[in-house]
Amino acid sequence: MGHKPPLKGIIPALTTPFEAHGAVALSRMRENIGAYNRTGLSGYLAFGSTGESVLLDRAEFERILAAVREAAAPGKILIAGTGAESRGKLFLARK
Repeated sequence: MGHKPPLKGIIPALTTPFEAHGAVALSRMRENIGAYNRTGLSGYLAFGSTGESVLLDRAEFERILAAVREAAAPGKILIAGTGAESRGKLFLARK
């Protein structure tokens, strides 16, 4: 299995922004991550216990995760899937 970075510092749960018509707002997600990159956070927790993961299909889940990973600053920890009961494994990576 791949390298597992140590969990330390603050890793907040991310909320998923949506457009008024219900589509996932990926550009706003990237903007949020950009703002978080300018803080002292250690990383991000996507699809934690914020509740929206049950409203997403697999393609949306994957697009959001890709957007977070793409926007994340180097060296940040990314944890995903802890609040998505039927989505599979917990993902842990360092950008």
